[in-house]
Amino acid sequence: MTKLAGCGGKSPRPADGGADGGLEAGPIDGSVDARPRECTGISPPCSSLPLDRCHEIRGCRPTRCRGYALACERRNEAECTGTTGCTWDPAARRCSGTPVPCPGLGEEACMEQTGCVLRATEECGGDPTPCEALS
Repeated sequence: MTKLAGCGGKSPRPADGGADGGLEAGPIDGSVDARPRECTGISPPCSSLPLDRCHEIRGCRPTRCRGYALACERRNEAECTGTTGCTWDPAARRCSGTPVPCPGLGEEACMEQTGCVLRATEECGGDPTPCEALS
């Protein structure tokens, strides 16, 4: 099991002041403690990771596409219908939804997405999965 950087940070000091050497005591009756464990902490932003460590954080991936996609609500009909994640409502004459983030796009889609830029070299990008969402 790989420990993800940022998750599983130091726990608060135990109530016994650490007298048990950091081991958690089970129930007094000797049964197995079935309480679910929690993953806590803050994952670092993907952009802060070197490329060779990008895979260590779930949600991060090597990408050449950077930037911030223009919000669907700010798009006209032509921009809206050509954007993954956005939907044009002809009755309301407006665009809604959430565009795919730039680091999640392939090279061709990146060049077509308003707000995204295709870089010459790969960097670590994406959105890290919050520690609370990990098992």
